Amino acid sequence: MSEKTIKNSNNDPLEYLFVDGTEVNRELLANLLKDYIGIDNKTLGPVFKEAFSNLDARLKLLVYLLYRKALLETGKISSENEPEKPKEISKKTGVNYNSTRSYLSQLRSKGVVDMGKGGSYFIPGYSLSKIADELKRGLKKDE
Repeated sequence: MSEKTIKNSNNDPLEYLFVDGTEVNRELLANLLKDYIGIDNKTLGPVFKEAFSNLDARLKLLVYLLYRKALLETGKISSENEPEKPKEISKKTGVNYNSTRSYLSQLRSKGVVDMGKGGSYFIPGYSLSKIADELKRGLKKDE
């Protein structure tokens, strides 16, 4: 079988390696958010649930950025508007600004969050499983 035939074949063993890096597991996203945050139908603002207040600061930031991802995935905001600056994230979550900057930097170095234009942060779709692990680990610390 020639190289050309393999490339055009539906049985190419390498074909499964090609994925959409921006694809988001919507079910996982919803499950990660449902206990901590809702979205106001009219304002699209975050509605923090009681369990949100029990999260540590780092996890609050992750949940808030997941909320931004949910807005994007439902078409409520554009991809240009998904990333948010640390100052705005701090205001919305109630996490100290310096702590917000520090935690976001740590999360970025772990590959959990990414930085967009102008120092704004967002969660790439491929990070959802990492965030699920972060939430599990964070919640176990509190037990």
